[in-house]
Amino acid sequence: MTLFKKLFLHSPFRYLAAFLISLAIGLTILIINGFDKLIYYVNAFSVGGAITFLVGLLALLSSLGAFDTFGYAFSTFRKRRHKDLYEYTLAKNEKRSLNRFTFVPYLVVGLLIFIVGMILFAIFTNRPLQ
Repeated sequence: MTLFKKLFLHSPFRYLAAFLISLAIGLTILIINGFDKLIYYVNAFSVGGAITFLVGLLALLSSLGAFDTFGYAFSTFRKRRHKDLYEYTLAKNEKRSLNRFTFVPYLVVGLLIFIVGMILFAIFTNRPLQ
C-alpha cells in the first residue's frame, strides 16, 4: 500500500495541472479543425494525451538528474553557490529526494487521455462509411 501511495497519491493540483495541459492542447486542436467530425476529437485526445505523457517523461528525466550539467552551466551567468559540478549534483540530489515521483500525475493523466483517444479511434474505424 505504501508503494501505491508514494506513486499515485500526490497533490490534486498536479493532476489538475496535467489535465489542464491536455485540455488546452485538445481545445486548441478542436478550435483549429472544428467540432463537427469524430476524427478531430480523436486527434485532440490523442495529441493532448501524448504531449502530457511526454511532459511527464521529461519531468522523469529531470528528476533523475539528466539536466544537471545544463543547470550548472547556466549558473555561470549568476553568482555560483557551488564550487564544481559534483557539489552542484549532490545538492540537487538532496533537494530532489524530498519530492520523489512528482512526474507520475503527468504520466497517468497523459496515458488515460491517450487511451480515450485510441478508444475513439477504434469507434471511428469500425463505423460504416457514410
